[in-house]
Amino acid sequence: MDGVEKTGNTRIERLRTLEANFRSHGLDITFDLVDGAAHSGSLIMPAVERWLGGLIDTSD
Repeated sequence: MDGVEKTGNTRIERLRTLEANFRSHGLDITFDLVDGAAHSGSLIMPAVERWLGGLIDTSD
């Protein structure tokens, strides 16, 4: 992607830049950095479950 190097040197730096941009536009976002996950999607599942759990209304 042309110009991506301007947003950070690493994937995490670029994601943090995107996070800051979203927040600067008033978006309420969640950014969880999962140490050691790298490209293993299964290692992020606990963070995903916590996030999804917070969206579920169980007040029935």
